[in-house]
Amino acid sequence: MIYEEVIIKDFIDSWFNKKYNKLPKDFFEICYNEYIDTTGLFISEEFDKVGYIHFLNNRIYCIKYMVALHKLYIENLDELLLEFIDCFEQYGYFFCGKTKDEFIIFLTEVEQGELIQKSYLDAAMKELEQLRKEKKKDNRSEQEVRHSFLTMIHSLCKIGYKIDIEKNTVEDLALIVKKQMDETEKYQ
Repeated sequence: MIYEEVIIKDFIDSWFNKKYNKLPKDFFEICYNEYIDTTGLFISEEFDKVGYIHFLNNRIYCIKYMVALHKLYIENLDELLLEFIDCFEQYGYFFCGKTKDEFIIFLTEVEQGELIQKSYLDAAMKELEQLRKEKKKDNRSEQEVRHSFLTMIHSLCKIGYKIDIEKNTVEDLALIVKKQMDETEKYQ
């Protein structure tokens, strides 16, 4: 992981001063994401919505291709692809029939069921878009973010953590922040 080797000062220079001479921009972005992941500071609502959207998207496309595969198999070989009928079960579709005609009806019902999933996907995409619009409205200025970050480091030092921005790595800081957040949460 990159943040294990990046000192806090270089991280601050890249983040707030846009000086990428010691920490190139692409490495900064990876380091920043590692910091956010470790501390748990990511926006969980947005993260959850994006995860749900990916889940629905994958589900829709997998089922779409499974249905197409089965239809082509029936069309070309005039028989059921019995070995892979159970692949629908992981998505909650169970085939209890025995004939080719029953299976074709089953596939049509699966496609109709996935139209409902598509509507869920569309709704989730709209919710995410709305959340991101609201987030843009509430964005703090770069100066406020910098002030908040530096105040956090100062506060951690005041309560006893030894943080030297010239020596400690971003990983050290992330672990300290995470530990302090866990302790604070425990006492609330």
